[in-house]
Amino acid sequence: MLKISDRQILSFRDTRITPVLGKLIVAVRNTAPPGVAGWSEDLLAARVRFACLRGLGLGAATDVALEPYVILMMEFGPRFDLHPAIKPILEDRTTAFEDRIDLLFDQLPQHVWAELEILSGEAAWDAVEETTDA
Repeated sequence: MLKISDRQILSFRDTRITPVLGKLIVAVRNTAPPGVAGWSEDLLAARVRFACLRGLGLGAATDVALEPYVILMMEFGPRFDLHPAIKPILEDRTTAFEDRIDLLFDQLPQHVWAELEILSGEAAWDAVEETTDA
């Protein structure tokens, strides 16, 4: 039986991310979500890579599909997609990933975006980076 290690799986995903990483970094810098301007290039690249991996896990297949998801994560933090109003929309595999992103804007009430704003910030990233570095 063929066994693929977790490291090999991450390597396959990296192969999908590397070609689009630069484009997504530029897109994030151009949209300038609050706080991003102060991030170093290395920090931004690590956070965009993290967002890409999460987006791929949800079914994003192209850089065009990943871009709005990555920008949302940069603006609202690394756990925005786990919010109880957002998670079911993003995990609905019966809908194309790009359409799921559109549904967030079309269906979420303003108070959800306000909650995300309160939960965003450097502390949200610090908590995730501490757990992924361990």
